[in-house]
Amino acid sequence: MLCTARPGYASGMAYDIDNRECRDILGTVAGDDTIILVLREKTKADAIRNFLSNIIPNV
Repeated sequence: MLCTARPGYASGMAYDIDNRECRDILGTVAGDDTIILVLREKTKADAIRNFLSNIIPNV
């Protein structure tokens, strides 16, 4: 899954995602304004969107 962020924010957002308990997210890779979320097989996008909405407003 790919998420975009404001320039300079992706690393901090990825850090917050990595430090929350979500068994469906195996890890993240962050650039300056983009985050790639590596998901477990058969993970539903809605479940990840709900999880992320607790961390990132307006997901």
